[in-house]
Amino acid sequence: DNGLNCSNYSYTASWLTDSNGNQEVDMASKDTLINFLLWAKGRYSASHTMLIICDHGAGPVALPLSSRAVCQDHTSAKAGQMIMSNEMPAVFKTAGYGPDAKLDVLFMDTCLEGSLEEAYEVKDYASYYAASANTSNAGGFREDDLLTYFTKDAAPEAVGKAVVKVYKDTMRSSGNAATAEEWKAFKTYLDKANITEL
Repeated sequence: DNGLNCSNYSYTASWLTDSNGNQEVDMASKDTLINFLLWAKGRYSASHTMLIICDHGAGPVALPLSSRAVCQDHTSAKAGQMIMSNEMPAVFKTAGYGPDAKLDVLFMDTCLEGSLEEAYEVKDYASYYAASANTSNAGGFREDDLLTYFTKDAAPEAVGKAVVKVYKDTMRSSGNAATAEEWKAFKTYLDKANITEL
């Protein structure tokens, strides 16, 4: 319907197996994300790119072992290990992204990544950044709604705006948008934890 051609790339990428040949990699490791980005760039020639990270996230709240981080792996990683936000610049730089070669859209379908601190970490590596300042929709982001915006001549700005619109609509329809009471509770938490600066 949207004029895109599809190819079958179903095979197991070499980096998806461990030294014993098992398909189990540490999704809480920045190296896994680097490997994925390098693999994708080597396999696909695309004029525009969008990276969607769907997993657990923890924003700038000082939580033990998960402050300002994304992606947990309960079968591989050490307890509580995640990819820290301050590791993201090194991830993208190692994968060949930078001010002159940015991702078009970085979409964090994770909890609590829509803060200035999180966006600042990736400002040199993505033209558009979309993320939730609240917990993400437990029912999942509606990717099908977004795919209708993917056309052969889609401009990155239009896709970026579509990501924000569809994500906002998903959050609202799920009843997961932050209420005044939730923001008040969050402020109380920050005060009790003696967090005066994020």
